[in-house]
Amino acid sequence: MNRVPTIETERLILKGFTLADAEDVFAYASNPNVLRQTTACPPQSPSETEEFVRTLIDSPPGSFAWAIRVKSAPRVVGAIEFDLGDGHIGSTHYALAEEYWNKGLMTEACRAILAWAFDEHHNLEAVKTDAMNVNMGSRRVLEKAGFECQGTREDRWAKFHESVQLAVYEITRKKWESSQPAGGAYFLPGAGKKSAHP
Repeated sequence: MNRVPTIETERLILKGFTLADAEDVFAYASNPNVLRQTTACPPQSPSETEEFVRTLIDSPPGSFAWAIRVKSAPRVVGAIEFDLGDGHIGSTHYALAEEYWNKGLMTEACRAILAWAFDEHHNLEAVKTDAMNVNMGSRRVLEKAGFECQGTREDRWAKFHESVQLAVYEITRKKWESSQPAGGAYFLPGAGKKSAHP
């Protein structure tokens, strides 16, 4: 299990999950719109969500998962994950309650995780991810966070009968650091403000 640092941004608190968060996760993830364009299916019961949260808590080395809270609301409204991969190329994935879409919150969370990842993992060269071609909301999040589209690829997801077309995104350390400090700061409680710059 990894030690997941608490990260604060202007509007968000990102903390490692606990089993007590399962009820909040079920509340937003059971909305079919939230996971419609991801590999996941909406949970059918709170117990199913609890098992999912348990896997996040027990993530293998190099994998991190944060519960997203808006400072003005105490409940968990989303999740963002980062996987260190081979130590040079990482990846990230996320989900957010529908009522918080189109407010720039996921972009804010994504930027904070990128800042932390590049700051804490000095061998990290780039972060990659993908989104369904038709998932324009997620693609906008990635582009506003600094990712660049590298092309498309076809994949098979168990939840769909047909293959899916994915837009492949990447942000390199050089690209990230050249775009700072705008949007790259994050806060570790007790440690003060940090950024991805050395």
